[in-house]
Amino acid sequence: GTGSSTGTTGTGSSTGTTGTGSSTGTTGTGSSTGTLGTGSSTGTTGTGSSTGTTGTGSSTGTTGTGSSTGTTGTGSSTGTTGTGSSTGTTGTDSSTGTTGTGSSTGTTGTGSSTDTTGTDTTTGTSTTTNPSLRGTSDVRGDRGFDWGWLGLLGLAGLAGLARNKEKHRAYPDPNQPTGTGSSSTRY
Repeated sequence: GTGSSTGTTGTGSSTGTTGTGSSTGTTGTGSSTGTLGTGSSTGTTGTGSSTGTTGTGSSTGTTGTGSSTGTTGTGSSTGTTGTGSSTGTTGTDSSTGTTGTGSSTGTTGTGSSTDTTGTDTTTGTSTTTNPSLRGTSDVRGDRGFDWGWLGLLGLAGLAGLARNKEKHRAYPDPNQPTGTGSSSTRY
């Protein structure tokens, strides 16, 4: 059929098997609800919007080209195999099936996928570092001791010792009179 049909074979609007206007006969040209239709049909095979088995428009049958929820569709389908937006097993656009090319949540995807095998962002675990290539500030001994810190601590200790020596230098006793007598030195 060519119009929207729900009959077996029709072109107009008919609910019969075949009719030519709006008829309830066998063959029709209006909208029919038969098996084969081109417009909007709910029969088995349709080209327009159909819910039958095979459709080309928007169909919910088994095989469709438009928007279908059947098994195989090309438009927006929720069947098994679809090319448009599908939730079936194999899809090309946005699909939630097993194999998809667009945005998919199936097993193998090429777009953005949340599954086992994907080609987008990878969060890896392995990090390869070469232990022989170290920086100059990371020179350590066999037991992991940092000799640079030891040198800094040694310098700080030497500076502290020099300050303590200057504090403990000998100075004359202010209570001792200056003269020819013996003078005691306090430390």
